[in-house]
Amino acid sequence: MAKKIINYRLESLSVSNPDNSKKGVVTDCNVVNDSIITTTGTYSKCLDFGAKGFINTKVSFTEFNSKKFCVRIVFKAGKIIMSRENLVESTSLPFAIFIDKGSTGNDFELLISIQNKKFGWQTASINSRLSLKATDWYDIALVYDFDTLGLFINGNLISINVFPVGEIATTDGEELWIGRWTLDGRYHFGGRMAIIEVFQIFL
Repeated sequence: MAKKIINYRLESLSVSNPDNSKKGVVTDCNVVNDSIITTTGTYSKCLDFGAKGFINTKVSFTEFNSKKFCVRIVFKAGKIIMSRENLVESTSLPFAIFIDKGSTGNDFELLISIQNKKFGWQTASINSRLSLKATDWYDIALVYDFDTLGLFINGNLISINVFPVGEIATTDGEELWIGRWTLDGRYHFGGRMAIIEVFQIFL
């Protein structure tokens, strides 16, 4: 059984869960039309993050099940990626999802990270297994299960990391940043995003 802590359809500048909880503060984004086909449906509107757009909301560590959780994003890079761009990062439950420069210049890398209590930040990536294109939409998910970190793309498991000790680091933060890094404006994401969901998974 799963509960959605964050359940955003990014089709307007008013961003919140369907019950109006967890309202996000949207800065410098624009609503645009696009053809978005995902594993759960088809959509026609999304947010373009442009040159400096981002979204911020608050989620505390106590709202998560730190042993089992999932983060899902539907996004399009929209341009050639030359350096790291953050899709989402949290200061409450320490995880990050970001893209980076690919191997050919025409593709890009997708990476997911969690902060393990014993081993620090650990990452799973596509590692050139797929050629992700800037013009295509992708439905991706970070899934954490006790001691295992998985990366899914369009419903398929692409990469997996297993840790000898799986406990997540605890933090006192409560910020969820969409489209940029947590501390300042670095790693800005300049593409488009249609969905972001954060699930608490019950044992």
